[in-house]
Order: sequence, then C-alpha cells, then structure tokens
Amino acid sequence: MDAERPAAPASDRPAAPGPLRRLRARAASWRVPVALRMAAVVAAVASAAMALLAAVVVQGQQRVLEAQTARLGAALAAQLALAAREPLLAGDVLALEVLAAGSGARAPVLGAAVYGPDGRRLAGRGEDPFLAGGAPAAAPAAAPRRFRWRTPAGDAATVFVAPVRHRDLLAGHAVVTLSRAPLERAVEEAVRTVLAAVAIVLALALAASLVAGRRLSAPILRLLDASRALGEGRRPERLPERRNDELGSLMAAFNEMADGLIRKRQVEEVFSRFVSPSVAREILGRVDRVELGGRRVVASVLFADIAGFTGLAEALPPESVAALLNEYLALAPRAAAAFGGTVDKFIGDCAMVVFGVPEPDPDHAFHAVAAGVLFLRLVEARSRARAARGAPTVRFRVAVNTGPMLAGTLGSRERMEYTVVGDSVNLAARLSGVGEPGAIVLSEETWSEPGVRARVRAIRGRPIRVRGKRRPVATYTVTGLRPEGEALLAEARRALSPEAG
Repeated sequence: MDAERPAAPASDRPAAPGPLRRLRARAASWRVPVALRMAAVVAAVASAAMALLAAVVVQGQQRVLEAQTARLGAALAAQLALAAREPLLAGDVLALEVLAAGSGARAPVLGAAVYGPDGRRLAGRGEDPFLAGGAPAAAPAAAPRRFRWRTPAGDAATVFVAPVRHRDLLAGHAVVTLSRAPLERAVEEAVRTVLAAVAIVLALALAASLVAGRRLSAPILRLLDASRALGEGRRPERLPERRNDELGSLMAAFNEMADGLIRKRQVEEVFSRFVSPSVAREILGRVDRVELGGRRVVASVLFADIAGFTGLAEALPPESVAALLNEYLALAPRAAAAFGGTVDKFIGDCAMVVFGVPEPDPDHAFHAVAAGVLFLRLVEARSRARAARGAPTVRFRVAVNTGPMLAGTLGSRERMEYTVVGDSVNLAARLSGVGEPGAIVLSEETWSEPGVRARVRAIRGRPIRVRGKRRPVATYTVTGLRPEGEALLAEARRALSPEAG
C-alpha cells in the first residue's frame, strides 16, 4: 500500500480568488456589442450637447428676462421720479401719495415710495425695503440704483431707486419694488420646456443609435466569422461587396486578402529577413540666401505707449479703438522720420522706434529724444482737434534708452523680421511704464550723451528697480529743449506734412 501523501501546508495552497478579482475576471470576459457601445457613445455625446444647449438656452432666457425686468423697473422708477418732481418741490404730500398709490397698484409692482432729500419717506404704498430694514443702506441716497431684496413675507423682489432732480438740485428719491415672481416662473417654465425637449431628443437619439449600431455591427460580425475561419485554415465564404461605404471597401479588401493569404504570408516571412526595423535619413539643407543673425551696434530705442489704454479699450467699441490707435500711432512714423528714426514695430498701443540702425547715426541719442518731444507735441495737437469735435483723447508715455544691442534679421526661415534685441531694448520698454503721461523718461546712458546734455533740459528722477539688475536705474525726465534743440525741432516740424499736425 502506498503511503498517504501528507497535506500541503496552508501557505503553499493557491489562494482562493477574492470577490473583486472574480468580478474583474468576469468583466474582462464580457463582450459588449458594438450596437450598445455606439448607443452609449451617442447617448453620452447627445446628453452632453443637449445639457450644454439647455444651459445656454436657459441662461440666455434668464438674461433676457433679467434685462426686461431691469428696463421695466428702471422705467417705472424714472417715471415716478419725473412725476414726483413738482409735488416734491411744492411740498404737496397728497399728490405724492396719489402718485405712489398709482405706481404701486400695478402688477408686478409690489410697492412704490417717494423720499425727500433728507431721507425721510413722504409717501408710499406696498413693500418698502428701507422701512423693512432689508435695504443695503439706511436711506435711498446711499443705496445702489438697483438691488435685490426679499420681502418680510419671503417674496423675491428687485428694488429700483431713481433720484428726483431739478436741474442741479437733488429733490429726493423715487423707490419702486418689483416682484421677481413672473421672472422666476418664466425661467422655471423655460427649464421645464428645455428638459422635456432634451428628454425627447435623447430618446430619439438612443433609438436611432441602436438601430444604426445593429446595422453597422451585422457586417462586422460577418467579418469576424470570416477571420476566424481564415485563422483556422479554412477558406471563408466570400463576403458581399455591395456596400458603397467604408465597410464595403473593407469587405473587398478582406476578400483580396483571403485570396492571397498564403502568398502574402510567404512574402512577409522572406521580407522580414531582409528589411531592417528602421533606417535613419539625414537631410542636408541648402544655405538660405537671407542669413539669419545680426551685428552688435550702439543705438537708441524709443518706446511710446498710451497711458490708461486698458480702461479706454473697455469703454469704446473695437472699431473706435482701432480708429483711435490708427490716428495717434500714425504720428510716430512721421516724428521718427523727421530725425532719421525707423519704426521697428507696433505692439498693441505701443510704438517702438530705433535710431542709429540700420543706417549709422552718430547723433542717434539726441535724435531719439527730439523725436519723442516732437511726437508728444503732435499728439497734443491731435488731441486738441479731437476734443473740439467731442472725440476721446489719449496721452502717451515716452521712454528713451541708449546702449549696445543686436540688430539684424531674427525669426525663422518661414518668417523673419529685421529688429533689435538686447538688454538696452528691454530697459527702454520698462522705462516706458514708469513715466507720467505726457512725459519723456531718459536713462542714464541717454542723458550722458554729449549731444543730449547740450540741447536738452531734464531733471533727475527717482531711481527705479528693474528686474534682472542689481542696482537701481537712474532716470531723467525731459523738461524741454535748449534753443539749439528747439531750432532743430522747429525745422523738422516745418518739414512735416500739414496733416501731421
């Protein structure tokens, strides 16, 4: 008799699969049909699209209703203020009571009131946030012109405050409280309508995707059966090629593959013995006719940008901003050309002008300062003309720096430009942001030029700290030109075209 085999120790026994591992194995063995996947994808995409559309529609509807409510409330408050002006000035409280009663008796108005200039309520009817203690201020004069409020009964409302004026005299305030219930009901109705439309569209999309998925999966299943037969060494049944779509092309390709499978496999085996995995190719480029690079020069650069341009751009339409920029920035090339400068580029509301490149100019520092003075005077003349016709005006801040920089063609072979770069250019750009509107700020390097000191008046400004520099940078503010400089400036200005100002 054979000896009984001893039982394996518990540590050597294979561990029983846990419930999570069994669930993962079962999920991996599941096959999700293409039709269901397609339906799920279409449903997800349609849900996301309809949810986004619903949010946009509801928000748009709410904005429209809010705007309508705001216009209505503002109009009612303004109407009450206009009607209450004469009774307020005359002290006719009875007439004010009649006005308040008439204004507060129409839906959706919850209340109307008239306050005197001292903040005392003279007449009113219905809800009043300044009596109920729900207003953001103790008196209408200190409250915003429109704010939301909830009545003691819990009703949502919007309060509109309009001043009652007679010429420059503030006679009081008119207060109109408008119910938000119609607006909220309209928004809720829009939400219900949109949700119903979303549900209908999703149901239709799901049904259509299921039908389309089944029609799509049928030829794929035939392809799968044929590939299994081909893998088992059996010649599969020829697939129909009547479809005029990608699946039809796939079936035709599969039929061709089945006909020549043995030959292709042989070719593949032989081919795999001769072809290396990859071959690196090195492309030698020809030398470009325009060479990228530049040369070191000592030149001057001027930056001129509009002070407060961000707020101006927010207050004006884009067309007006573009027209304003075109009108003012057109003065920069004229001022630069008068002293041999070149406009390097326009960067938004800023003009960058270089002096001494590409043509050498031994007096480039003074020419840059004189061009800045000329440019500001042209800007002032243009601003006076615009102010006379009621158009908005601007003021520029100008900075000039002198020093070594690289001048040449920079960029790429596809796009290049002639420009100057270097620390001197960066310093000029930073100095343009520290000056006062209408002023010209010079660096120590520019002010140290003999041609500048001899023909320019300036006062020493406060040193500024610039990122990347260990020591503060000395600055000078131009106060004017000396007689010789003014003579050169007058000569240059006379040479300008009349439309330059």
